[in-house]
Amino acid sequence: MAQLDFEDATGTCVNGTPDMNNSLRGTVPAGEYTGLDFDIGVPFDLNHGDPTLAASPLNLTAMFWNWQGAYA
Repeated sequence: MAQLDFEDATGTCVNGTPDMNNSLRGTVPAGEYTGLDFDIGVPFDLNHGDPTLAASPLNLTAMFWNWQGAYA
């Protein structure tokens, strides 16, 4: 699992963090590939947890939609 983070706590991102993570790197076994498949989103159990008890970065309140009971 990896998190992409395109905000840097500037402008309207006042509840963000200065750190950014805008790329993913990894390795795959040797072979011929025709594409890449991945899921986008927070796994259900993490997405519907208590943000006040969550580890960083899921404890950032700007990422949690209270009316929805899940992360944006």
